[in-house]
Amino acid sequence: MLDSAKVASLSCLGVINDISAVALLYGFYREVENMNSKVMFIDVGAMDTSVAIAHFTPNQCLILSSTWEAFTGGLDIDTILADYFANRFQEKTRCNIKSNERAWQRLMDSVERVKKTLNENEQASISIECMIEDRDLNDSITKSDYIKLLNASGVLDRIAAPIFAALTESGLDKSQLDSIEWVGSAMRAVPLQEAISKLVGRTLSSTMNAEESVAKGCSLACALLSPLIKLGKKYKLIDTQPVTVTLSWKTLNDPHDTRETTLDLFPRKQHFGKAKFVTITRKDAKPFEFISQYVNINFFPLPDISNGIVATGRVATINKEPDSSGNKDAEIRLKIKLDTNGLTHIQEAELVERKEVEIEIEEKEEPVPPPPAAAQQPSTTQPPPPTQDDTAMKDVDPQPPTEQNPPKKESTVSKDVEMKDAEPPKPEPPKVKIRKEKQMRTFYTKVPLEVRFIEYTPAEIEKATQAEEILRADDNYAIDTLNSKN
Repeated sequence: MLDSAKVASLSCLGVINDISAVALLYGFYREVENMNSKVMFIDVGAMDTSVAIAHFTPNQCLILSSTWEAFTGGLDIDTILADYFANRFQEKTRCNIKSNERAWQRLMDSVERVKKTLNENEQASISIECMIEDRDLNDSITKSDYIKLLNASGVLDRIAAPIFAALTESGLDKSQLDSIEWVGSAMRAVPLQEAISKLVGRTLSSTMNAEESVAKGCSLACALLSPLIKLGKKYKLIDTQPVTVTLSWKTLNDPHDTRETTLDLFPRKQHFGKAKFVTITRKDAKPFEFISQYVNINFFPLPDISNGIVATGRVATINKEPDSSGNKDAEIRLKIKLDTNGLTHIQEAELVERKEVEIEIEEKEEPVPPPPAAAQQPSTTQPPPPTQDDTAMKDVDPQPPTEQNPPKKESTVSKDVEMKDAEPPKPEPPKVKIRKEKQMRTFYTKVPLEVRFIEYTPAEIEKATQAEEILRADDNYAIDTLNSKN
């Protein structure tokens, strides 16, 4: 699909399932503040039938299950009516309409109108002039006979199969569904609506455009991915993998070791945008080849030209030195990603080695806190009693005051003395002690990886693009010629 877009000179931003596009369109325009609903979508087209169950929460749509019936659709109902009229015409005229392709196509175009008429009326007639060998076809059918033909053909049972499968995969019961929406032009057949409504036990809802819902949903998904378009709000679609992807590997070019190992890489209902690491143990570091592919490819709507193969590759060389015990077994880790388009990418391969290494560990000793400073206690000793000499010295003034020698007055001015507390001692920095210890560590080393995806090479895309440009130029020339004649 992506290569076809490149050939057509289209910028493809992403790939989305048709039924997922319908769910995206439904949830984006019906979002409420506390939205929490589970809705089933039934899309019956001309060739196939798709069913999905989605869980809607604010700003998010989560696909719970997605099933389909690849070979049942509205064209089967047209074929049933055409066979009915062709058999009755052959009984009357002995002319086989099926043997003439042009007559059969005219009959298929007419029964589509008959099917629409039976939606509103109890009887519908058909009239085709010169159907075959200059014979006219004039016939009619009642609605009761039409319903009997549908029940006998098994078309309704085949359409009901994906509905039950979707409920089983989602783990929900019919009563847990908040709504059932139908789209697709074939669902306009009222007997088909009544049969499905009876099957699920509730009335079907038809609030979406039957023919344009898929196209509008794809346009909305493109607008959400484009950086040039602003929608005013963000909305997230979480889609799931519809089919299982497996990974198989075996020893490369060894006729004595043909054993193949297979595992499920991405099972059904795996969300897109996930990555996985797959570790493969190789005895004696033997190189190996691998293949990634889909399972149950017979259920695809269209034949798969790649036979279900996603990618093939190999790891041709593994340089692994034996360990101390002489073991040379190697572990190879593959990094595989499922992108948002549902495509599987095998990105790289690494050699996993576990080695014992010696590392240095720093240990810090806790510092010893300094001792607390001793508090100053007030002195309890009293000054000694004055002696006789001291008393005499205080009583006798050697120079009595006179007019020439006045008494000195004591200064009453006091000076402020700043008292500072003693600073506590600073703690010593912690001492670092280095200790050596042996530990097991894991090392990852990239190894050469050869991968070939089942896709067109750049040279093939360039060649197809040039051929497309020539055809486009021819179409433009034909259009210009037609306009000039007019």
